Amino acid sequence: MLKKIEFETILPIWRDHLWPGRKSQIEPVSAINSEGLINVTIQGYKPHFFGIYENHELIGVNSCHRTSLKEMRSRGLWVHPQHRHRGVGSRLLLQVFAQAKEDKASRIWTMARQSSAEFYLRLGFSAYKETSQYEFGPHVFCEHLVT
Repeated sequence: MLKKIEFETILPIWRDHLWPGRKSQIEPVSAINSEGLINVTIQGYKPHFFGIYENHELIGVNSCHRTSLKEMRSRGLWVHPQHRHRGVGSRLLLQVFAQAKEDKASRIWTMARQSSAEFYLRLGFSAYKETSQYEFGPHVFCEHLVT
């Protein structure tokens, strides 16, 4: 079952599984914009957190938040290793697409780890920039237009 969740629910997954040993503090909204620059005004936007449960176990998470009036970032996509390659990540991204459409955003972008970029490309994203500037990189910036 896919449902909206709270930051307090997603935080342990991000901290312990997606970004273990992270040096910077994990915030509900990232200040990184779609060009890879820090813009603290982004942190004023409301985030959305999503989780997929199976047998009452949280098996996948993702979030999204605006980074400008017309852009939203998909952030923190994680699927439990035993549930990968079953469409969980795709369902979470489809929920982000729906949220972006509801919020009238025209573009979704993500800063995918290089090892995960192929997943996003298979789902219709286009790569447009690479960086090694942030933790857990190198990263590939990918974008998807909202239709």
